[in-house]
Amino acid sequence: MKRIARILYVMARELDRHYVPSRYPNAFESGYPGMYYDEPTATRVIRSAEVIVEGVRVKLAKLGVKP
Repeated sequence: MKRIARILYVMARELDRHYVPSRYPNAFESGYPGMYYDEPTATRVIRSAEVIVEGVRVKLAKLGVKP
C-alpha cells in the first residue's frame, strides 16, 4: 500500500506543478500557456489526475463511503 501512496504523491506533485501556469497567462516570463503545453504533457497530466481520482475512490470504498 505504501508504494501506491507514493505513486499517488508523485502524481499529485506533477499536477501541482501545472496548477498556476496552466491557468494564468502571466505565470510565464514570456509567451502564453499554449506555448508550453503539448499533447504528451497534457495526456500525462490527465492520466495522473485519473489515477488519483481512482485511488481516492478505492480508499473511500474501503472506508465504506460511497462517492
